[in-house]
Amino acid sequence: MNAIEFPVIAGGQAGKTVRCNPDLLPAYQSLVEAANRGNHWARIAIKELSALTTGVIGKDNIYVHPLRKYSQGLRHYHVFLPGLKAEIRHDSNDQFRLIALTLDANYEKTKPNNTPALYRASAVRRQWTTTPAPDNRVKNLRDRVVAIADADAHPQKAAIVASGSVTNASEVGERTLYRDGFDLHFTPGASRIGGLFKYDAAKIKDTLGSAMILAHSMASAKDIEGVQWISEFGGSAVLTQAMKILVDRGVKLNSHTAYLYRPRTSPGDAVKLAHQLNLTLNKKFADVGLSLRGGLSLARAAGSRKATESDFYNGSQHFEDSLQGVGKVATAAGLAGTLIGTGGSAAPLVIAISGVLTQSSSSASTILNAYQMGRTVISPTVARKKRLSEA
Repeated sequence: MNAIEFPVIAGGQAGKTVRCNPDLLPAYQSLVEAANRGNHWARIAIKELSALTTGVIGKDNIYVHPLRKYSQGLRHYHVFLPGLKAEIRHDSNDQFRLIALTLDANYEKTKPNNTPALYRASAVRRQWTTTPAPDNRVKNLRDRVVAIADADAHPQKAAIVASGSVTNASEVGERTLYRDGFDLHFTPGASRIGGLFKYDAAKIKDTLGSAMILAHSMASAKDIEGVQWISEFGGSAVLTQAMKILVDRGVKLNSHTAYLYRPRTSPGDAVKLAHQLNLTLNKKFADVGLSLRGGLSLARAAGSRKATESDFYNGSQHFEDSLQGVGKVATAAGLAGTLIGTGGSAAPLVIAISGVLTQSSSSASTILNAYQMGRTVISPTVARKKRLSEA
């Protein structure tokens, strides 16, 4: 095929050339026109397709997924973009060809008032209202709070839930939040994001378009002092994916901070990305609630937190995270023992703790040593029951 049959849509003068299947050219041009009219998700899609000229498809990029390999050595990729999915072929001459554009299941969400986007949340008579943030940009205020919400049906509803999460998760009091408001990154959806069987944010595809929009908001806010990125529940998946996109692009968010409230994806993965972005982290990075998996994830990340200068992690928080992780294992092991009729014997507990500590910390090892020496480690729940029985 020659250049006339596959028109160039990016590159040509510099970098790798990106060509378009002639049948897709009208659809691509419609996307360009939407971007020129100011449609934010269309602008991002065009920008990301143009970024293929830099060879980004060959990198470990969270929104680029290898599809299949032909016998001639040609590779196909899916590129997940806001509102659509593109199929790209990497030819043997090191050029890229756009051979398919599919409106994904989230396309309907790009309609007004139901789109992954940044909103301003403000309180009027203590009732939260939301309005779209111009160009998805964070409000230029020092220490601005940005809540990354779990999937919801409407941004106003998401703001109501997120406001409670923010006051629980940060040093921002309820009175201050009602006075100053906050920015809300909204992801539309009928069901919550992440969870026990979707704990790895990198493998959740439905939120990649939303994460890309958040990444653009984060990058454009890098010069605003002290922005607080606070995810709540499944919003942790979107924040983690956005951080991965920024890490791949070499962006730094000096002076910004992040916090995960009741994350439904791995907080340990998020910690590593936060360090790579130069985020300043407080002693406590996440509230995992009663999540066993979340507690263990934080315990495993403890070593890297102590070694990072911009992380205000210390020995006492290290020990607390390790204790929480082991305590959750103890609770689970005791429950399992009860269910199988062992009465919660110590053997499965020691085995479970030993397995966890292979990737954990020295202070957690001290807990295990204490257990083995007879100073039994039990969870707070078990401790309360013990105290009540002895009363």
